[in-house]
Amino acid sequence: MHLLFSTHLKHFISMQYGCGIELASIYHSFKVPDDRPLIWRVYFYSLVYTLLNGVIVFLLKKYFRWCEFNTVVPTVAYFTHKSWKRITNGFVKNLIQNNVIQNRRNLSPSTIYSNENTGKTYLLTYSIGRLSMKPSGKLFRLVVNANYQSVSMCRTNIVETNSITQHPMHHLSFNQRLRLKDGLYDFVNKVRVEFPGVYVPSLLSTNSAFNTLLSFRSLAYSIGFRRFWIAKLDILDCFNQIMHSKLLQIFSNILNEVSYYMYPAPNAFFLVRELEWFLRESIISIDGELYSFTKGIPQGSCISSDLANIYLAHLDRESYKVPNTILWSPHKSLQNSIFKTTNYQLTKCSTILRYLDDYLCISTSRIELQYLMKRINFMLNSYGLCLNERKTQTNLNDSKVPIKWLGLEVHSSLAITIPKSNPPIFCRFSGQCLSVSHCMRRLCKFRLHCSTWRFTFHKISFNTGVKRNIFDLKNITSRKTDCILKTNAFRLGYKLADIVWMSIKTSPEKDKLLQASISRRLAKAIFKCISINVGFSRFRLYRLTINAFIKRLLPHNGELKWLLFWIQQLSSLKKI
Repeated sequence: MHLLFSTHLKHFISMQYGCGIELASIYHSFKVPDDRPLIWRVYFYSLVYTLLNGVIVFLLKKYFRWCEFNTVVPTVAYFTHKSWKRITNGFVKNLIQNNVIQNRRNLSPSTIYSNENTGKTYLLTYSIGRLSMKPSGKLFRLVVNANYQSVSMCRTNIVETNSITQHPMHHLSFNQRLRLKDGLYDFVNKVRVEFPGVYVPSLLSTNSAFNTLLSFRSLAYSIGFRRFWIAKLDILDCFNQIMHSKLLQIFSNILNEVSYYMYPAPNAFFLVRELEWFLRESIISIDGELYSFTKGIPQGSCISSDLANIYLAHLDRESYKVPNTILWSPHKSLQNSIFKTTNYQLTKCSTILRYLDDYLCISTSRIELQYLMKRINFMLNSYGLCLNERKTQTNLNDSKVPIKWLGLEVHSSLAITIPKSNPPIFCRFSGQCLSVSHCMRRLCKFRLHCSTWRFTFHKISFNTGVKRNIFDLKNITSRKTDCILKTNAFRLGYKLADIVWMSIKTSPEKDKLLQASISRRLAKAIFKCISINVGFSRFRLYRLTINAFIKRLLPHNGELKWLLFWIQQLSSLKKI
C-alpha cells in the first residue's frame, strides 16, 4: 500500500494545470478486502482524499509555488515562496516598464455589466493570470485563465432589482462575456466563415500552412527552380505588443465593410465598445494584485488568436506590394502573374507564409530573401512589433542546414522532414496523471495523430500546364525523394515510440497499460496512425516505420513485451 500510494503521490505532485486525479483509480489500485466493500470504499476514499488533498496540498502550499514547465515530457517546476515572489515581481515590473499592463489596485474585483443584446445584468469577475515556464527553463510567459470565476464571488447573492421583479445576478467570467449572443466571439467566427478574405493571407491551420508550402514547391519546380534560400522569422512577444489604437482602427474598417453584406447587420457601436473593454478594461489578477492591459491582448481568451490574425493579416497585405512575392493560399497563388507568364527566363520567385507569429520566407534569390526579411521587419515596426533575433533561422550561411517551422524541418530543396529527436529524459516528478482509460483515449485520438506528419510523405508533383522539359533530372530527383521518405519513415517510428513510452512511463496505472489486452488495443492504434501518415500501399515505408518503432523501445523490452509482441504479430499479418 505504501508503494502504491507513493506512486500516485509522485504523479499528484507533478500534475499540470487543468489535470485531475480520480480517487476511484487510486482505490482500485489497492488490494481492498472483498468483505464489506462499501465500508472499505468509504474508508479508502476518505484516507486518500485526506492525505492528498489535505496534508500534501497543505504542505506544498506552505513551502512551495509551482508553474507549468513546457518541456518534451510534461512536468512542473517548484519554487520557494521567496524565489517565486522575486520572479513574479520582476516579470510584472518588466511588463509595466514596457507599458503592457498597469496596476489597478484601487479597482473593485467585480463590476456590474448590463448587456443590451440579452437584456440582462451580470456580475463580471476578473481573470487569473499565471506564469508558464518556456522550454528554455529561463523565460516565462503570461497566460490568462479567462474561464475563471471566483468561488467567493459566486457564493454571493447579489440581487438585481427593478420595478417588477427581483432575482439573483448571473456571474460571468472573462470568456463568458465574450461568448454572449451577438458578441465578439460570434462576430469573429461569422467573419471567418462568411468573409475569409479578412484573414487573408493568414494561414489559419498547420494543414493550410503545409498545403500552401507544397503548392508553392510544385509550382516553383514546374518553372525549373530546385534550390531555395529560406528564413524563419518569429515576432517578439507578439500578443503583448499589439497596439490597441491600430487594432481598433482595423476592426472598425472591417465592421464597415462587412455590414453591407452581413444579415442581420452587426451592431457596430456595441462590438467596438466590447472590443475597447476587452483591450483596456478587462481585469486580470496576478498574485492577488489587479492589472489591466495598456498594450497587447491577453493570451488565453477565446478571441485572442482571431484578433492577432486580423491584425497581422492587415500588415501582410501591405507587404504584398513587394514584386514577385506570393502571400496567398494555394488557390490564390495560381492566379499570380508569376505562374501565368510564358517567359521561361524568369530568374527568381518568392513567397512568404505566416502561421500566427511564425513567418517562413522562401526565395530563389539570396539578395531577394534578405530584402524580404528587411521588408517584414520594417512593416512590423510600423505596427509596433519587431522580430525576435534569437529565434531567427536562415540557411544563408549554410544551405544544408534545415529550417524548423511548425514542428517540421524545411530543407533548401523544400523537402520536408520530421526532426531528429533524442530519447525523452524523465525527471522524478513528470507527466500527466491520467488513468488507463484517459491515457488510451488521449493516445488514440490526439497524441498519435499529428496532422502535419503526413506532409513529410508527399512526393514532389509538377505543374504539367507549363510546357517545359522538367524531367531531365527525374532519376536523380526520384532517388533523393526515396531517401527522404525513408528518413521520415525511420524518424516517425522513433517519434511514435517516444510518445507511447512517455504516456506509459508517466502514468500512475502503468501496470494496467502494460497488460496484454490494453497493449493489443494500443498496437492497433499505432498501426492505424502509421497507415494514415505513410499510406496504405507503401509497404516498404510501413515496414521501416515499424522496425524503427521496435528498435527505439528495445531497451524497455522487459516492460513492453506485450506491446512489442502485438506489434510484431500485426506486422506479420500486414505482410500477408
